[in-house]
Amino acid sequence: MVQLKSKADYVTLDPNFKPLPKNGHLSTIDPEFAKVKDATDAAVAPMWEPGLDMDAFKAAWMAPPPAPDGCPLEGVDVVTEMRKIPVRDGTQIGVKIYKSKRPTTDRATLAVRFHGGGWAVGGHSTEEPESLLMAGLGNVVVVSVDYRMAPEFKFPYAIEDSWDATK
Repeated sequence: MVQLKSKADYVTLDPNFKPLPKNGHLSTIDPEFAKVKDATDAAVAPMWEPGLDMDAFKAAWMAPPPAPDGCPLEGVDVVTEMRKIPVRDGTQIGVKIYKSKRPTTDRATLAVRFHGGGWAVGGHSTEEPESLLMAGLGNVVVVSVDYRMAPEFKFPYAIEDSWDATK
């Protein structure tokens, strides 16, 4: 049998305690992101319109996000190259390679990028600023993989394409 107390035990609270906002306290906005937040919000707003069909949703995702101040520029600081590579079923998928234009004799780090979008939307442009930053500011060669996406290519195509590109 469970014995219940006649009075609940409470922890004494600091009299100066003030509850925080529901979620706003979880992080502070990075000052660099704050500069492009409004432009980013405006860029993604169209994809959340009610009744948007899949083609329009995908097109909205492909709008390149704004780049932060000082982001290396394609063709100026970073050279890019589009290539096709084979995957397990013989299909050729696209990859975009980003390399710094700065000469170096050091071996570069390789970063293989798989854009976000739930395996259904997105592309190289979706995360272009991050790829340019990695290649332009560090000694990094970035390979962005354009895997096949749903709904045209159902699971596990995107994952298999990504794995095959990594090999």
